[in-house]
Amino acid sequence: MLDIVQKNWRLYLIEVWALGMFMVVASLVVIMVEHPAFPVRAVIASPVLRRAIIGVCMGLTAIGLIYSGWGKRSGAHRTGGPAEPCRYIGPMAA
Repeated sequence: MLDIVQKNWRLYLIEVWALGMFMVVASLVVIMVEHPAFPVRAVIASPVLRRAIIGVCMGLTAIGLIYSGWGKRSGAHRTGGPAEPCRYIGPMAA
């Protein structure tokens, strides 16, 4: 198993980078849309509309990460979901 990790460590780091970027963007978007100190919350009274804005922003972030150069390299464009990294560890690992 160690040889598989040594072979694919770059892909693991790309996965970590993408997840980290997604979480940072998620935090910033939610803070900017939901925090009372920011004007977006005052301008958009509907919580459903605010959540829709957050959803669109997160969807665009995911698309950007998946179709970035690193996202394509890591296999993020495959729709394997959270189990996709396990593909590198299992018995069918390339």
